[in-house]
Amino acid sequence: MKKILLLAIFATLMACSGTKKPSFSVQDVELKEQKTIAEIPNDMIKNRRYVLFSSQDPQYIFDNVDDMVIKGENIYILYRKNRHFKLLKFDMNGRGVYCLDRQGEGPDEYNQISAFDVDENGDMHIVDGRQDELFVYDKDGALKKRVNLPYEVGVVHCLKNGDYLFGLSSWNTGEAKGARLVLSGSDLTVKKRVLEYDGFNDDRAIIGDDFFTVYGNVVAFNTVISNTQYILDIDGYLTSELIYDFGAGNIPDEDKKEVEDRIWKNDEYRCPIMHTIASEDYIFGNVWRSKGMYSYLIDKKNGVIYSGESGESSVMSCIANGAENGEIVSVLSPQMYEKLKDGTLPDDVAEHLSDDNFAVCLTILK
Repeated sequence: MKKILLLAIFATLMACSGTKKPSFSVQDVELKEQKTIAEIPNDMIKNRRYVLFSSQDPQYIFDNVDDMVIKGENIYILYRKNRHFKLLKFDMNGRGVYCLDRQGEGPDEYNQISAFDVDENGDMHIVDGRQDELFVYDKDGALKKRVNLPYEVGVVHCLKNGDYLFGLSSWNTGEAKGARLVLSGSDLTVKKRVLEYDGFNDDRAIIGDDFFTVYGNVVAFNTVISNTQYILDIDGYLTSELIYDFGAGNIPDEDKKEVEDRIWKNDEYRCPIMHTIASEDYIFGNVWRSKGMYSYLIDKKNGVIYSGESGESSVMSCIANGAENGEIVSVLSPQMYEKLKDGTLPDDVAEHLSDDNFAVCLTILK
């Protein structure tokens, strides 16, 4: 059996199996065929639906998506324009439901939104990185809690039991100094240091941001430059790992310390970027290559690799925080219209993009 080199055009990307929970281990795959991502066959798609955002109300109009969470029957979009931050809540028909626009200096106002998540009750948990505070607003925008964070947080995920997973900043000097990922109680007390920083990181690295991805009952913590995705259960405990090996394209440890400069100067460097979804049957995600982002889908059962420049298909990038029902969440921007107007999209979706509107594609693979 030929161990998988995920995409030949990416150099080597080998999926190594985790060791703790076989059901989420990534097995070696025999590569038989390579196709473009636009050639993903319809019979691989179990269900696909689109959400079209449009509003005449100025408070719900946005021209970029900084982050997105789908919870229940609502879509939450973090919209940042210059130094203004607000959280937009839409239903699954793209209609505005609520706009949390509470930036200021008052007792119930945040200064910025560095990260956010939504819990089982629809409460919005906002990390204000400028003030190192956690704000919790209910589904109608009323402030429920405002507390100081004992550590500096980069990303947050709300667990179903009320606990938190916090991805900490590498420059954190508060509690849990040196930890990359911690499991915290609702009172912000650290229950477990899940992952540690290894010293090979660049505090400036925008390309190296960590991400949470939700997929069914799985929470994945994506560490970009270290080429590893950590799989956690619904209680926040580590179960397995997905490790990428790009061979000669791997970024050397010493270069990781200045990766924000080095990665732009070396066309050979490779790393997974943004979110990755891995199941027993396929792996879907994005790879940084030659100063650009490329999408891929590995059909593990049939040994087929689909790859191409992001934007070539409506399954283009999983930039959102994921969906608990297992949908791959792809954000379609008006700028993608030229690449997607050739019949890839339904006519109404293509027309929607051409009118400078955004849409979301939600795909479930068989």
